[in-house]
Amino acid sequence: MASAGRRRDRQGARRGWGALGAPAESAWGRSPQTIERLSPIGALRAWNRRPLPRQARARNLEAIAAGLAMFSVASALARTREVDENEEAVFRQVNELSDHLHGPAWAVMQSGSLASVGVAASAAAMARRPSTAVGLGLGGFAVWGGAKLIKRGIKRGRPAAHIDEVNVRGREQTGLGFPSGHAAVAFTLAVVATPVLPRPMKGAAWVAATTTALSRLYVGAHLPLDVVGGVGLGVAAGSLTNLALGDRAARRW
Repeated sequence: MASAGRRRDRQGARRGWGALGAPAESAWGRSPQTIERLSPIGALRAWNRRPLPRQARARNLEAIAAGLAMFSVASALARTREVDENEEAVFRQVNELSDHLHGPAWAVMQSGSLASVGVAASAAAMARRPSTAVGLGLGGFAVWGGAKLIKRGIKRGRPAAHIDEVNVRGREQTGLGFPSGHAAVAFTLAVVATPVLPRPMKGAAWVAATTTALSRLYVGAHLPLDVVGGVGLGVAAGSLTNLALGDRAARRW
């Protein structure tokens, strides 16, 4: 009997459990399993990916299709490198708003910058949402880089290259215009973050993304088709990331 008990104790110790069935304590007073869960990398290792529920999966597939459709139509029109009167009219409606809006618009617009990807991923990691942190980081960086590559293929200029009397606020943007990288990044982050955000913050994420997209017209950095293409690209990229991450709402992963 005693030898059998000692064998059970040794087996439990190898599994990280003490002789009485309680978790073995480390030097810091926590079990190895607890310490492993406290680190984002450890949580990812322990994360048992579960697929999205059927309705959530269907919504993301629909969003991918809608986003790709938006991007495809916008890119086909942008390839002509012409700005018709309707697009110009929409641009001027936003671009000619009061200069007093520049400060708030610029602040919100940073949610579409590359730096915001790191900020969002870090915030998710600090909230012990490691899979969401990875999704925000990889999805945001991928769509930012993808937008850069697409610009080279479409070769559409900035607003000042196509129409006259553009109000350029802040530093004048150089390079190519389609699609808007800020719009793509902002919408990717909003789509990936929404499933795990508290209800009041879900709306805030979408308001920030929409404001970012409109702000690119306001500061004279992009034309409307550039923004539509960026939004479509971001929605598709974010929804694809959600499918890859699986069900995050049911568990704190």
